[in-house]
Amino acid sequence: MSWKRKVLVVANQTVGSEELRRELRERSQQGPTAVTVLLPHRPTALAADRLRLAMAEVREDGLEVDGRLANPDPFLAVDEAWDPAMYDEILVSTLPTYRSRWLKADLPQRIERHTGALVSVVSGRARPASDTPLSPVFERASVTASLSQTGDVITLQRTSDPKFTAADVEAVLAALSQREEAA
Repeated sequence: MSWKRKVLVVANQTVGSEELRRELRERSQQGPTAVTVLLPHRPTALAADRLRLAMAEVREDGLEVDGRLANPDPFLAVDEAWDPAMYDEILVSTLPTYRSRWLKADLPQRIERHTGALVSVVSGRARPASDTPLSPVFERASVTASLSQTGDVITLQRTSDPKFTAADVEAVLAALSQREEAA
């Protein structure tokens, strides 16, 4: 039984980016590599689809991969998943420096200090939402929300409509999430 490098990847907007995939392929050329992808995001069908697509592409690249949606706070996501007996390193995949909130918040260094792990960073471009197929549940549906003047949801209705997009679902979920946070 040969040794296998085990990499814990934390990625949100850059999950499935070509830059991340290239970095993982390079690691696998150095020897057998297993990857666990954490996507810090609240559980939505779109996030789950993004994760599934990214994992399928990494598998196509010849790597062993699993993944899961994790705590929306990337530091807490890593803290909850980190086990030095299970992983050899942590790879933070984020947007370029000028756009990355994770880098501005010193996330890689905070993770490194907290876990004592080797932490590497790869910068990538966000994958456009249009590149992510929708879950079958949402393929032919639309969501209509009626709001009162104070912004409270009066009705939330799902109907058949081929004009429905992933952005529509994300917009409704974001609006509802903001309402819950404000309450």
